[in-house]
Amino acid sequence: EFELNLSWVGGERGGSVSAIYDYAGAHPDDEPAQKVLVPQGYPAIKLKKFFVTDDPWLSEPETTRSKLPPSFSATIYKGMNHDLNYLSDEDAERHFAEDGKNEDRIYSSLPLVIKSWLREELIKM
Repeated sequence: EFELNLSWVGGERGGSVSAIYDYAGAHPDDEPAQKVLVPQGYPAIKLKKFFVTDDPWLSEPETTRSKLPPSFSATIYKGMNHDLNYLSDEDAERHFAEDGKNEDRIYSSLPLVIKSWLREELIKM
């Protein structure tokens, strides 16, 4: 049996799981919610949400960088993001260019690094 003390959530639905959404203002997997919940000791649900690809392409201005990073692999992108595994390679590229790049989805074999906000939070603990 797994128990999680949610008394710190407070509010109208304090102590219930749905109160986490109210407290954090978003789904617990979303980065803004994680920034609120992690300092409270809320456990990680999807560890891949705490990492970002260590790719210089991500730091380049969007106006001057290529549509896709040179390291992009449709096979890796679909394999690491199971909700996209039905896409064709062309559709996977389109998805990344339009949405995936802003969702911190894994897209290449480049190393992953822990997100800076989480690194800072863990150092405080």
